[in-house]
Amino acid sequence: MVLTRPPPNVVAPSSVVPKVRVTTALPRASTITVATRGTVRPRTRTTLSSQVSGTITKVGPAFEAGGRFQAGELLLEIDATNYYASFAQAEAQKATAQLALAQAQADAANIRSDLSELGLSAGQSSDLLLRKPQLAKAQADLRAAEAALFQAKTNLERTRVTAPFDGRINRVLVNFGQAVSAGGTPLADIYANDQAEIEIPLSRAEAAGIDFAAKPPALLRDGESTWNGRLDRSTGMIDERDRMLRAIILVEQPQSGATPLQMGQFVGVEIQGKTYPSVISLPRSAILPGDKARVVAADNTLRTRKLDVLWRDVDTVMVRNGLIDDGSTGVLGGLQQGEQVCLTRVGFFTEGMEVEVVP
Repeated sequence: MVLTRPPPNVVAPSSVVPKVRVTTALPRASTITVATRGTVRPRTRTTLSSQVSGTITKVGPAFEAGGRFQAGELLLEIDATNYYASFAQAEAQKATAQLALAQAQADAANIRSDLSELGLSAGQSSDLLLRKPQLAKAQADLRAAEAALFQAKTNLERTRVTAPFDGRINRVLVNFGQAVSAGGTPLADIYANDQAEIEIPLSRAEAAGIDFAAKPPALLRDGESTWNGRLDRSTGMIDERDRMLRAIILVEQPQSGATPLQMGQFVGVEIQGKTYPSVISLPRSAILPGDKARVVAADNTLRTRKLDVLWRDVDTVMVRNGLIDDGSTGVLGGLQQGEQVCLTRVGFFTEGMEVEVVP
């Protein structure tokens, strides 16, 4: 039976053509968006301190944590009794100095008159006889008295602590009845609410995609809420901890509007980067290691191309429009309009293999 069995039928193996999905290379103008994040901080923040000593006798309605104030608004008052007394004494000293100066000027005038009647010139008399030293001392005493009066007036005005700008109080450090000393007692931590800053990290590639001189717009996000800002400047330093460049986003009037931007809030930042007049955008799934892609040729064969990548983000890669030629060996890579780029990862790939394009 083995010897007389019929020979087996020989069947040629069927050819299996891989099916691939493609995207068409379409050059267009594209603008980069750099995404990062940072924490909102006030641009102007300071610790309010007392410039005179005394006991706090009054606090304003805004002098509390979170209180809002306007520039020049009274925040608190310090007992001014001693400073009123010093101001009055300084006024009296100025009046005395003015009287002494007027007396010295009158004496000098009388001496010059007497010398003139005797037929003598001022050049023939000593400075002491002409009352010049006495007159100089009287003038110096008046200037000193005016300076003392100015200082006394300034100290009296400093008993009223007013807001240096429009802003809010972050933390109150003293209260009614507390004794404070000149230049040594902090009163409150305050900040201006007209502008906020966000310090953001940027990689070298991200920084290269931004025109810092143009101060481009930036969009801030936190959940569904958004705010508008702009890139103000770079710090010019790279952080040693993460090797990232630091830049500053500036936001005008951050606490106005229906949804205020709070200090200390952590937000996402999207910065408008450079605009390229003609680039091809591809999904990251089309990019192979080494910045390569596979292109389906007109004869439905698959070829590998080296790309000139200009920008990449989470979902998209921008490549230069046009083929790359080194001038000696011909075309090395690149893409041009209308070419079909393979999106499917082929398991067993050989250069020039046949594929079938499917929708």
